[in-house]
Amino acid sequence: MVVSDGDPRDFLEDFVKIGEGSTGIVCLARDRRRSGSDARVAVKKMDLRKQQRRELLFNEVVIMRDYQHPCIVQMFSSHLVGDELWVLMEYLEGGSLTSLLVDIE
Repeated sequence: MVVSDGDPRDFLEDFVKIGEGSTGIVCLARDRRRSGSDARVAVKKMDLRKQQRRELLFNEVVIMRDYQHPCIVQMFSSHLVGDELWVLMEYLEGGSLTSLLVDIE
């Protein structure tokens, strides 16, 4: 199964939008199940009704779930929330990968 059981709104709070891309928005949230700096998580919210190729989103989730590496952002879980796919992942300061690559050029 690509998505996890349960509703992440049951344990996430204090959502703040920190970015937006072609597939959706990214928010910073606090996970009440975690403590300290580990309580901050990034939540990528993608409206499935607006995606031209939904299978690409699910492929991304499967790859993030199945392949862990210390140099790749860790994915914690993924959830269907209404018509949105939410991906909960490690929050790393510094901005998006796209903005970092643009700054290099």
